[in-house]
Amino acid sequence: MANDNVIARVTEARADLKKMRDMLGRCFAILCSLTGWNPKEGMTDEEIAAENQKQVDPIKRSGSKALVKLMPDDLLNLKRARETVDAATIETCKMYAKKIAQLTHPDKIMRFSAKTKAELLDVFHQSLIDLDDNNHAGLVYAYIHVRILRGESRHVAPELYEIVEVELEWLNSQVRHMLGLKFVPAANAYCEGNIPAAKILFMDYISNVRAERKAKAAIAAMREEMERANAERNEVNASFEELMEGASIELDKLNNDYRKLVCNAEDPESEAGRTGGDVS
Repeated sequence: MANDNVIARVTEARADLKKMRDMLGRCFAILCSLTGWNPKEGMTDEEIAAENQKQVDPIKRSGSKALVKLMPDDLLNLKRARETVDAATIETCKMYAKKIAQLTHPDKIMRFSAKTKAELLDVFHQSLIDLDDNNHAGLVYAYIHVRILRGESRHVAPELYEIVEVELEWLNSQVRHMLGLKFVPAANAYCEGNIPAAKILFMDYISNVRAERKAKAAIAAMREEMERANAERNEVNASFEELMEGASIELDKLNNDYRKLVCNAEDPESEAGRTGGDVS
């Protein structure tokens, strides 16, 4: 029973995380509309293109395609920040994903009710995202969840439930992350019906975003100027080295010619030696 409770808590936490993300996304879009602010303001075309590219993946997580382009970057990027996953973990993830796909195949779930079929397919679709993230704990949760929905919890090894605790911890950390977003006070005020306060708080948020983007742009300009100066310096150094190399070659040539003249002057058999060095 305790083990099943862990699965229920993860299921609930995942649903709550999605609801919170969608709710904050809607509030953000509304607050942008109320204040007339374009969240792409001050961003370069390259930054906008890069952010749009990052937004491709979260779209499938949110189910709110109309809002995704208005969401702030730190709300969009809920993809797990993981250290490099070793090859063994990747293979384990693939193994669980394969088991989940087999257990949720349409031919294998025909005997279940429409509600259970829908739940099984939801778990399967989420497992594809977990596989893409190499989320071992998430895939173990999905596997156990599928077994429970199928009435086959007896096939689940007890130690697997401990792995699911990792997924629960990550979900809780994401809720804390969302609650700490800088525009949340404005969203809370809007949800409470206090529109004037919401607009004031959101304008404060906009001011901070503008300041951060201005500082970021200044740093980028400074970095670009330094790179340009370094490129010019390298070009001057290369030209100087080329000039010095040419001068060195010319000097070596003059030295060789001088040594030949000296040798010819000292050799009595040479024409220069017979004429006392005058060969004209």
